[in-house]
Amino acid sequence: MKFFTLAIIIYIILSLVQVNAKGYICSKHFVVKHGDRCRYFYNTRDNESHIKYKELVHINPNIDCENLSSGTKICVEINFDDKYDSHNFNFESYKIKKGDTWEKVAKYLKSDMNELVNANFGTYPNILDIKKLVGKYIDYRKDGDYKPIFKDSKEFDFKYIAPK
Repeated sequence: MKFFTLAIIIYIILSLVQVNAKGYICSKHFVVKHGDRCRYFYNTRDNESHIKYKELVHINPNIDCENLSSGTKICVEINFDDKYDSHNFNFESYKIKKGDTWEKVAKYLKSDMNELVNANFGTYPNILDIKKLVGKYIDYRKDGDYKPIFKDSKEFDFKYIAPK
C-alpha cells in the first residue's frame, strides 16, 4: 500500500512539473487553416478577432509566420488566473553585451533564435539590430519552452478577409 501511495505522489509531482515548465496559459485560440498567413490575423478590423502583430508573436514566440502549418494552434488571449502557477509567466533577463549576436545569445541561453526575438518583439523598436541593444535586457525562458499551454483554452473561428 505504501508503494502505491508513493507512486501516486510521484506521478502527481511529475505532472505538475511538466505543466509548470512551459509558457503562457492560453484562454482563447484559433486553429490555422490551409493558406492562412500571419498578416491575415493582425490586419483584421474585427474587434473580437483583432490582435496586434507584436502581441501575436510575443504570446506565440514559437510560431513561424513565414511557414504556418494547418492545424497549428495560435493563442490570442492569455489567462492570468490564480489557479495557475505564476512560474508560467516568469521570464529571466539577459543583458546584451558588446559583440553579442542573436545566434550567440540564443545558443548561450539554450533558446531558439526566432523564439527569443519573438518573445522580445515590441520591447525595443530595432529588435533585430542587436548592436543597438547593448546594455539593455531581453527576456527569455530558462527552460527554453515558449509554447503556450492550451489545456483549458477555448477555440474560436478567426474572422478575416484574405487579401487577393
